[in-house]
Amino acid sequence: MPKLVLVNPMRPDALNLRVNIRTNFPPLNLAYVAAYTPEHWDIEIVDENVDEFRLAPADLVGITAFTMNASRAYDIAAQYREQGVPVVMGGIHASMAPDDALEHCDCVVIGEAESVWESVCRDFESGQLGRRYFGRHADLRSLRHPRRDLLSEKYWLGTIQTARGCPFDCEFCSVTAFNGRRYRQRPVNEVLDELATIPNRRLVFIDDNVFGYGKASRERALALFQGMAERKLHRTWSTQASINISDHDDCLRWAKRSGCTNLFVGFESLNEETLLRLGKRHQVKDVADGYARAMAAIRRRGIGIFGTIILGHDSDDFAVAERTCDFMLNSGIDVGVCTILTPLPGTRLHARLAAEGRIVKTDYPADWALYDVNEVVFQPKLLTMKDLKECQVYIHDQLWRRSHILRATLRTFVTTRSLVATVVCNRLNHVFRKTHRLRQPHREALGIEPSAVLRSRALEVATEAAAVEASDGV
Repeated sequence: MPKLVLVNPMRPDALNLRVNIRTNFPPLNLAYVAAYTPEHWDIEIVDENVDEFRLAPADLVGITAFTMNASRAYDIAAQYREQGVPVVMGGIHASMAPDDALEHCDCVVIGEAESVWESVCRDFESGQLGRRYFGRHADLRSLRHPRRDLLSEKYWLGTIQTARGCPFDCEFCSVTAFNGRRYRQRPVNEVLDELATIPNRRLVFIDDNVFGYGKASRERALALFQGMAERKLHRTWSTQASINISDHDDCLRWAKRSGCTNLFVGFESLNEETLLRLGKRHQVKDVADGYARAMAAIRRRGIGIFGTIILGHDSDDFAVAERTCDFMLNSGIDVGVCTILTPLPGTRLHARLAAEGRIVKTDYPADWALYDVNEVVFQPKLLTMKDLKECQVYIHDQLWRRSHILRATLRTFVTTRSLVATVVCNRLNHVFRKTHRLRQPHREALGIEPSAVLRSRALEVATEAAAVEASDGV
């Protein structure tokens, strides 16, 4: 019986983040690969999210990787190859940068693996393993259930995927390149049947947008939420959605009834020109005040908002940073994060910045670890690299102060009237606060301090906080 070991790597400098296992996602992609492996194979998943890495005995090894942990994946591949064990790499990084991956492994699977994985196993057994396999976009009808029995029981969150693909072509996003521009949906009854088998009571729908795009997709999402409520599945869940879901109160109402506690919303920018460049045309009418009104409509249904904004667009300067900080602190976002614009391989953003000679961190594979949407790897247009990082640090310093988290928690409860949504949002804020503090030595090594332009706002926020604390103490 041949032995397959599937590996989920982490960056070595991120291993201390295992303390946040309650917010980590299990590697559902590896569970799908296991489901499409021939039955006579013995399979084991080695997951650095939850355990220290060990070199498990194997005849064939499969490693997935995001760009940020590609160098760690290559280290693990080298250890197995030194023992004469062939290594197959797949996932988003190997698919977007196959030539890079092939320097460190024996074979790459490019794209969705379901259509080709049995061929990979068969070719290995016959001694004819190829160098590249191209997976086509899978038909999601009758999709096999992932082998969750192979995933660690340490995970608190369960995950499920109900759709793939995205009709938008956002400049910074590799979803379209990997999953295609056609929005493919699983039949509602098949999703409901799988949901009933998942042991976790807390779930995340890992679709790019579970509500979909267009009338048919919204009707399908509505049927899914109604089905969850009618079957009394008793799960709480969150997912990613575009802000325009606020226009569809029936979907929000049934999402809440089926257990939705919060939505992940990518605001990306407060600048209309930037949104158009990114491909977010559907959000241009909802900038700033419109975002706030949309969030209010969502919270009225008892659902919290996890909002993200990207810093580093060509139009971003210190004024944008101040405006973003004001928005994140005062617009009513329950959980907020600012990421750094990152030119991931395979994206139009990478192609553009490479053509302009603006990508600075190119010492691969070591520099891949910096492509984590938290570090600056390119030269911004209106700021220095250090200034851009300082803007992010400044905003997070304000956003994850204990006093602000307390106010955000109280606001979440008042506006959603949902204890579950409040607890989930509060927990997320404290997780981000903890990881922010863990990065403090890295910030000090870079000499990162709040910029002079932003210090005035920092003083204003501190004064407001002091006034609130003083009034609370009266």
